[in-house]
This record gives sequence, structure tokens and C-alpha cells, in this order.
Amino acid sequence: MQYRGARRLLHLSALGLLPVLSACGEAASLGASSPLGPEARAFRCATFNGPKRSTYDEFFGINDREEIVGYAGGLGPYEFHPGKRYEIRRFPGSVDSELTSLDNDGAVAGWYEAAGGRIYGMTEWRGIWTNYSGPHAGDAMRILGIDGSDLVGYYESRQGVDHAFATDAARKFRTIFRSSTSSVASAVNDRGQIVGWETVASSAAEGWLLAGKRFANLAYPGAVLTQPSGINKSDEIVGSYEDASGNTHGFILTQPLKAPRWREFDEPQASGETILEGINDRDDLVGYYQNGSGRIVAFLCR
Repeated sequence: MQYRGARRLLHLSALGLLPVLSACGEAASLGASSPLGPEARAFRCATFNGPKRSTYDEFFGINDREEIVGYAGGLGPYEFHPGKRYEIRRFPGSVDSELTSLDNDGAVAGWYEAAGGRIYGMTEWRGIWTNYSGPHAGDAMRILGIDGSDLVGYYESRQGVDHAFATDAARKFRTIFRSSTSSVASAVNDRGQIVGWETVASSAAEGWLLAGKRFANLAYPGAVLTQPSGINKSDEIVGSYEDASGNTHGFILTQPLKAPRWREFDEPQASGETILEGINDRDDLVGYYQNGSGRIVAFLCR
């Protein structure tokens, strides 16, 4: 299970250092926001075409300051400050990098490919880059979520099996075991609750939530594939699912442990898939969709 956003195949394009570029985008109104929870409120969304010369654009994570991490096709990973600028960033000396998440202190996480082809996890905070490797020699590692000292993601064994992992405040590494063929941890909130997904024996993908020692299975009603990708401190979860016709939609899930309430979410300008990737504690949403021209476009919804 190679990770590219929620489901895209890993691409291996060489990147170069680029100057800071101005942001551009167009807004599409869905109506004014409301004090209701995200399962009921109307969102106002803005789409972004990304840095100049990008071939596609994806938003992966957002913090409470509305700082965003994403990826621009042909250019590379970036941080984006709405209304301000895009800043292309990558792990020093890497062949390819991806920033997947960031927390409210401005720490970012992701993964990179080294010159020899090895995949490592990475974090950056205040200009200090740190890399991480899997528990066994040769494991490929990707960090998908960060909140303070908590990191989550997955490592791929030499046998091609993905194993979800998490760290704690002491940076103690632990594998999250599930009775599946492969498992990915995709996000963590500031209460230490973790979401992810697993591939089961039928080759279907189902979501899960780990709260303390309790596992809860997450499957969008009628879906053949459910992939949670973000969770905030209120246990509101976002992600994507595939319906029986092969169409991909975003979803919002609230009260997952008590009375699960699911909401389908499609960006209003989407003509193809909509992928919800992140949610912050203000219920702002980020992700990407396919428009009528086939271009992948990033979006922010408030």
C-alpha cells in the first residue's frame, strides 16, 4: 500500500530548490459557515491552483493557524500561508520529499527518498530536520501525522507489508498490531487518539480509531473502501471512501465512539474524486479534487 495523499501512487520526481512564490486561487461559495458541527454546517470553500508551473496541487494538513502543507506536481512539497505565499521545502539532499502534516507549534512531518532510494520519515521544527528509520534494516518509513511529540505513520517491510506505528511523549516507538494484511496510521490528535486504515483479507480497506486501548472500526455505510486521514481534538474525523460504483468522495464523521454520524462531502466544483485530508480544531477542512479538465486542485473549506 504505497501512500500518496489518501490513495495516490508514490511519484518519484527530482526536485530543485525554488524561490518563494505568490499564492493564487479562486473562491466558490457554499454558503456562510454556521456554529453547527461539521456534520451539519455549510462550508465556504476556496480552491487553489498552486504555485506557478505546478501540474497539480494537493493540500494534506492544516493547523489552527491555518498554516497548510501540500504538494505541487513538478515542483515538490510546500508550506502555504493563506493569502500570503507558498514556500517549497524538502529534506536537505533528498531526491523527493513530502510534507504530510503539521501541528500548532509549526512542526511539520512527512517522508523523503534518499539518493539510494531508501524512504525515511522526517520532521522539521525551527529549521532543524530529523530523519527516522523503521525498526528493521531496509524498512521504508513514512510519517503521516504529528501532534507535539506524537508521531504516527507506517513502515513497509522488505516483504512489502505495511505496519502502522506510533510514538509517545518519550518518543518510544510501538507497532500498532491489527489482524489485517497491512495497516496505516494516518493522523493523531492532541489527546493521543489515532486514526488509520487497514487492508483486510478481502482486499477491502476499512478505517479504524484507536482511543487509549480501544479500537473502533470505521466503515462508511455501503462503501467498499474507507480511509480516514485526519482527526481533531473533538474526535471529528475526515477522510475518503469509495462507493460501489467506484466513485471517490470525502467524508466527515462525528461522535465515532458514541453515535457515529457520517456525512458525504464533495467539493462543489469536483467532476471526479474528492479527497478530504485534514481537519483542524476550528473545523477547517483541506484536501483536493479533480475538476472537469482532469486537473487535481487543492481546496480549503471554512
